[in-house]
Amino acid sequence: MRTILTTLLFLACVPAFATYTGLVAIPSTDVVSQGVLHLDVDTITTTDAAQTTTALVGLEYGVTPRLEAGIDAFNSAYPLNANAKYQLLAPSEDSPFGAAVGIFGVNPSSDNSVNVIYAVGSVKFAEAARFTAGAFTGDDDVLTPDEDGFFAGVEYTTGPWWLAADYISGDSALGSFNLGVGHPVAENVGLILQYTMPNADNASNALGLQVDINF
Repeated sequence: MRTILTTLLFLACVPAFATYTGLVAIPSTDVVSQGVLHLDVDTITTTDAAQTTTALVGLEYGVTPRLEAGIDAFNSAYPLNANAKYQLLAPSEDSPFGAAVGIFGVNPSSDNSVNVIYAVGSVKFAEAARFTAGAFTGDDDVLTPDEDGFFAGVEYTTGPWWLAADYISGDSALGSFNLGVGHPVAENVGLILQYTMPNADNASNALGLQVDINF
């Protein structure tokens, strides 16, 4: 991890279904640094009249320089789910490209887990911006009607601020357009405010607050 900004914001925003490193709702090509334990606490509230609030707590650990693994507790309706990501290619001073493969929301014994497998690539442009895109496939019962799809997003850092927007295709529980803004509040703590607009007509927009802590 390069700085607290990249550690907590540029790398660590999480989606509503898992706490892999990513943008607002899509996985990135980054992984948690080896030996680092990362805690994510999310609260997500719909903006409709019901104003339903959901909590997500996840732990991620950097197993090796290229491998992260974690576990997520979503709410009482969902069991514990596993996630993991392996970085195939890390960006460097010589190359702006990154690539990774991973899984999230995995629990074969659960009827509610999304069981997603994905591949993702990224390219840095300018000095503080990055474009990310990839494809996924998941459980066809949980992610009906679109268990297969693509995702893409862009992120930008300016001073202590992190800005991002991303999109997931389809009308499943994952399909959405998402906006996020983040700022570190301590050496190892960051806050991210996110807004989600689902693709499905019968789903409500949601506002989320995420707290990221590195140990």
